[in-house]
Amino acid sequence: MLSKLEMKLRAEDNNALNIHKGSLLHGVIMENINPEYAALMHEQGLNPFTSYLTGKEGEYIWTISTLNDQAFNEIIMQFMKPEMKRIKLKYSDADIEIVEKKISSIENNDIMSQFYELETSNYFSINFITPTAFKSSGEYIFYPDLAMTFQSLMNKYNLSSEEVSFFDSDTLEQIIQNTRIVKYNLKSVKFDLEGIKIPSFIGSITIKSKGPDTMKRFIRLLLQYGEFSGVGIKCSLGMGAIKLLDKNGGVRNE
Repeated sequence: MLSKLEMKLRAEDNNALNIHKGSLLHGVIMENINPEYAALMHEQGLNPFTSYLTGKEGEYIWTISTLNDQAFNEIIMQFMKPEMKRIKLKYSDADIEIVEKKISSIENNDIMSQFYELETSNYFSINFITPTAFKSSGEYIFYPDLAMTFQSLMNKYNLSSEEVSFFDSDTLEQIIQNTRIVKYNLKSVKFDLEGIKIPSFIGSITIKSKGPDTMKRFIRLLLQYGEFSGVGIKCSLGMGAIKLLDKNGGVRNE
């Protein structure tokens, strides 16, 4: 099950929250979950959740997404407890109120039903909600390279999926050869992470696929999954949040 918890936060100090507080919000999560589960995630080298903040001027939405049932129970359900009404960021005296909570989930069976039943499209529009970047050979890549984008999504899917993986290097190669960016509206930004300014980008792109119907369904599945897993680096620290637009859109002509 893929799940998403959206929490509306309110702080008296408008400077208490911003999208660069990702590492501090990550700390809040770690402080409120079972230490044994936190240690298990560290040992496995997996992050079965993402966390990011959006909004401005004192009204923010903190989104935590989990990628399997265990993460849902260990993380999201901790924040659904009635007593979880306020949070406090480390190194800050700000008192932050949780004003509202909303959960949404999609079952694995429903994901596969959509894979087969929903109409496919030649075009996929993606909004990069928070600063996004990739890393290769020790260098930050801060533009939406399609190979890195789909490699990242496939890796996240394969590592966190409880089912047998059906994504491999051949699938990736076929996707790359049959897709291209046909429209973009992007801006380069810096993501401040504990004093390190990571070069990244935000904005939107539209990609076109000329591949067969099954490939388009794979692309849609990966991008839908990416709404929960994020794409690129530091997705549990506030980076890489994406939204797939027009999920049910029909085939359009360029």
